[in-house]
Amino acid sequence: MDIKDLLIRYRNNQCTEEEARWLLAYIKSGKDRELIEKFIDENLNDPSSEKSSLETEMILNNAFLSIIRRKGQQTKEHSIFSLWSFRYAAAVLLALGIGTLAYLTIVWQPATEHASQISGDISPTGLHESVLMLEGEKKISLKQLSLGETVGTDAFRILKSAKGELEITVLDKTKIKRQGYNALFVSNGDTYKIHLPDGTSVLLNAGSSLKIPALFSESARSVELTGEGFFEVTKNTASPFRIKSRGMEVTVLGTVFNINAYADEPSIKTTLVEGSIKLTSAKNNILIKPGEQAQCDNEGTLTTSKVDVNDVLAWKEGSFHFSGRSLDVILRQISRWYNVEIVYKNGKVPDIGIGGNMPRSSRLEEVIDVLKASGVNISLNKNTLFIKP
Repeated sequence: MDIKDLLIRYRNNQCTEEEARWLLAYIKSGKDRELIEKFIDENLNDPSSEKSSLETEMILNNAFLSIIRRKGQQTKEHSIFSLWSFRYAAAVLLALGIGTLAYLTIVWQPATEHASQISGDISPTGLHESVLMLEGEKKISLKQLSLGETVGTDAFRILKSAKGELEITVLDKTKIKRQGYNALFVSNGDTYKIHLPDGTSVLLNAGSSLKIPALFSESARSVELTGEGFFEVTKNTASPFRIKSRGMEVTVLGTVFNINAYADEPSIKTTLVEGSIKLTSAKNNILIKPGEQAQCDNEGTLTTSKVDVNDVLAWKEGSFHFSGRSLDVILRQISRWYNVEIVYKNGKVPDIGIGGNMPRSSRLEEVIDVLKASGVNISLNKNTLFIKP
C-alpha cells in the first residue's frame, strides 16, 4: 500500500477498517516516521480542525487505558513498549482528523479467544465516566457532579438538574471567551441530555459527544456532533441551527430529528420527526420531510428513504430494536452500550435475521441468549464477543 495515499484516505475518512488497521500497525512499527510527521505538518494548517491539547489528551488516555484493560495487567517490558507505540500511532491518526475513542479502539483489536470465561455478567451502567469540558480546558466528571450542583464561571453556568440533565445558562455575554467552547462526552453504556442556552435540547447516545460554542453567534447556532443525538431545536428564523458531523451539515430553524453519525457506521443517518431540515454534503444538498431519513455515505452522496421513526428512536426510549437490522449493525450497538469488543472469527458477518426488541437495561448475558436463540454462534470471553460461522 502507498503510505501517502493511505494517509490522505484516512484524513478524508475513506479508509476501510482493514486499511485503518494496517495504517495503525505501520505507524506503530516506526517506519517512515519522518515522512509521516512531515505529511501531518503539511496537511494540518486549518486551525478550525485542531483540538485542544486537553481534548486530545483525553481521547488518547482513554484509548490507552481501554487497551490496557483489554490486555490485562501486564508488566513485561515488550508489552508496555507495544502499548506506548500504540499511543504514538493513535496520536498520529488523531492528528489526521478522526478524533474519537470509538474509532481508535475499533482499529486496535488484538483480542484472542481464551478458555476462561468472564466471571459474572456485564451491566450497561457504570462502565466509564461521562465528562463535561468547560471552555475547552477544564474537565469535570459527571458522576462526581451532584444533582442540583452547578459549575462554570462568572460568564455562564451549567446546572445538573434534579432529573440528572445538564442546563447551560449564559450569565454575562461580555465575559465569555469568543473562541471558547464547552463539550459533553458521553461514555459507553450511558446517555445524557443537555439543554442549550437557546432552549434547544439534545439527548446524546452512548459513545457520543457534542461540542458547543460558549456563545452562539447572532447569525447562526452551530454545534459539532460525533456519535448519535436526538435534537429538539428551538425555533429562531434569524439564527438557523447547524449541526456539523463527518463532513455533513444539517441546517434547521426549529424542528425535531435524530442524527446517527458514529465513525464506525458506513453512513450518517438523519431522521426527521417534525418540521423540515436541509442537509449539505460535499456532493449535493437535499430537504427531507417528517418520516424520511437521509443517508450520507463516505463519498458525500445524500439519498433519502421512508423509515419507521419509532424504530429509529428506540434507543431514546431505552430499547434495542433488532427487526430489519443486519447483525453487524446490532452488534455495534451492543458494543457501544456494554463496552465490549466484537470479533468475527472468519472475518465475515453471518447473514442471520434477528427480530423483536429488548430493553437496554438488560444484562449482556440476556442479550447473548436472545442472539443464540436466533441462531447466532456467539460467545463471551473477557470483554470480547466472538462471532463464529
